Amino acid sequence: SKDSEHQLGYLDDAGVPQDSTTPTYAQTILYINNERWDGVPFILRAVIHFGC
Repeated sequence: SKDSEHQLGYLDDAGVPQDSTTPTYAQTILYINNERWDGVPFILRAVIHFGC
């Protein structure tokens, strides 16, 4: 998101219970085991975003 753009959180959505523990963000860092990509992290992120 842009620095000047405000995003509401998952719990701010009217349809989401305030006690929800649903995961909304995941991240993993992967490395490829070969000479060309040695030491280069591949960062994968997944985010739930409604109202797109």
